[in-house]
Amino acid sequence: MIIQGGIHQDPRGKIIHINDFDMELVKRMYHFHQSDVSIIRAWQGHKNEMKWMHCIKGSYAVRIVELDSIDKPSRSLLPKEYTLSSNNSQVLHIPPRHANGFKAIEPNSILIVFSNMNVEDSNSDLIRYDQEYWAGNWNETHNALTS
Repeated sequence: MIIQGGIHQDPRGKIIHINDFDMELVKRMYHFHQSDVSIIRAWQGHKNEMKWMHCIKGSYAVRIVELDSIDKPSRSLLPKEYTLSSNNSQVLHIPPRHANGFKAIEPNSILIVFSNMNVEDSNSDLIRYDQEYWAGNWNETHNALTS
């Protein structure tokens, strides 16, 4: 699910790239600015929408769970956690039929999200679940399962 990029730095400055991120399916993008690290944005899923996340400032803990059912997924599913950081050029791909949640680890972090759907189609495809639907302490985000 991780698309690895790279960072090149020389006396002229820094170039951050994700050359293997194929944006052919992308129809829109938006970003989150999180000054408060206590805010948790969870859980939202989509039947058909795909998303890609890229941290451009600070860092985020992102949790993803593959849904075994759209209407009533099992509460015993185990989310995978990824740490996205502006110090490590990566894009996290979230396929359809997955729910996600995220939380800034550092104040004033910025997360860019790309989507393969326009806003209207995305809203009709959206499924929300309670923030506590899947177990896990969001305050222990520094112990990411995968980074």
